[in-house]
Amino acid sequence: MELTPRWLVARRDDATAAAILATIDRGPAVALLHPGLADSERNALQQRIDLTALPADAAVVIFTSGSTGAAKGVVLSARAFAASAAAHAANLPWRAGDRWLCCLSLAHIGGLSIVTRCAAAGRDAVLATEAPFDPAKLAATIAAERITLLSVVPAMLARLIDELPAWRAPAHLRAVLVGGARAGQDLVARARERGVPVLTTYGMTETCSQIYTGGKLLFGVELRTVDGRLQVRGPMLAEGYIDQDGFRPLTGADGWFDTGDLGHLDDRGGLHVVGRADDCIISGGANVAPAEVERALQTCPDVRAACVFGVPDPVWGQLVAAAIVPATADDGATHERLAAFVRDHLASYKRPRRVCLVDALPRGLSGKIDRGRAAALTRDHLRPW
Repeated sequence: MELTPRWLVARRDDATAAAILATIDRGPAVALLHPGLADSERNALQQRIDLTALPADAAVVIFTSGSTGAAKGVVLSARAFAASAAAHAANLPWRAGDRWLCCLSLAHIGGLSIVTRCAAAGRDAVLATEAPFDPAKLAATIAAERITLLSVVPAMLARLIDELPAWRAPAHLRAVLVGGARAGQDLVARARERGVPVLTTYGMTETCSQIYTGGKLLFGVELRTVDGRLQVRGPMLAEGYIDQDGFRPLTGADGWFDTGDLGHLDDRGGLHVVGRADDCIISGGANVAPAEVERALQTCPDVRAACVFGVPDPVWGQLVAAAIVPATADDGATHERLAAFVRDHLASYKRPRRVCLVDALPRGLSGKIDRGRAAALTRDHLRPW
């Protein structure tokens, strides 16, 4: 039996959370769309959803960008959510009165998994209001709601520490899970000096969120390296992907999933992730495909060619940067026109934050733009957009 998924704009509110939980419990499958998507992006995903048939055990589809540039829908089952919730509970046992604050998007696995874990355990998930992230409001909510558990990406933690120099974590806040991107040692150290009980995590949409937290591999997870690439096996894995060709399974017959991350396990079982095997940009916990941003930029009348890449940033992990060949000589307003264009055509987390206008982009022997050389040649000339 197969079914056709519905779609839902996943706003962070009680009605959305209830609808998603009902879907996981009883079906039919629902595809979650980020509320910050541009109309053209949302329409393209809706068309793909409406034309795709899924396995009967599909519950939720979450879209995430990969190295190909096209958003992929990750198909998760109720079984995966249950296994992920059980693995979390075994690693960080629940306590009476636990309240988990969700200030992440329900269209991403980091936010959605808070709701599903709390529902499975009969604990309170407190949904932060749907608004731009505000460190002062986060601190106030933690205190007023007596929050015990919190999940953030490193950029959120950095703002909480940097913008509220007098703030210290209250005693009732017993764990802060930090994931979605690599958290630097300096940030973790500064947070712990403020009493923040940081637990760094590793996971992804395909693994239904965290599989390694606080230095421990979670229950039911198998992890290995093959040619330096991390591979995962376990009951929390997704069923497969929706891509341009329809549905395809996530793993082969052996059940191992290649994460695309480079890393290794040390003699004590510690996980060390060194980066992506592809060129996907991870900024503030969100995956950004350079090819997708390039395609959007190249539909702008002011752009002749574009190359997009990530540049290191101490807060966001990486920032999206672009080297652009303008269609005409820079008349002083090109930057402003381009900025207005991307606001209308790209979600905020995909927009380039650094830009350099160039006469030409380096190309390889095949004629394709050489992303690595373009990044190296323009890195010192990038300016804020």
